[in-house]
Amino acid sequence: MDRDDVRANWLQIKPSIRQHWPRLEEHDVVSINGSRAAFLACLQQRYGYALADAERELDAWLKTIKPLWAA
Repeated sequence: MDRDDVRANWLQIKPSIRQHWPRLEEHDVVSINGSRAAFLACLQQRYGYALADAERELDAWLKTIKPLWAA
């Protein structure tokens, strides 16, 4: 998964973030603003993930939603 996918497709994926990660609050999603690093930091903070776990979670989720923008 290209690291720019989160930023480049932010508007398409933003609505489904809180469905998948309900512990993320609206201000978390706003502060992420398409930044992979910020996304990972929020996952680490809200879910207690280690960085490697947060990366794995994010990448797995992105693979499931990629058809939203790949069509």
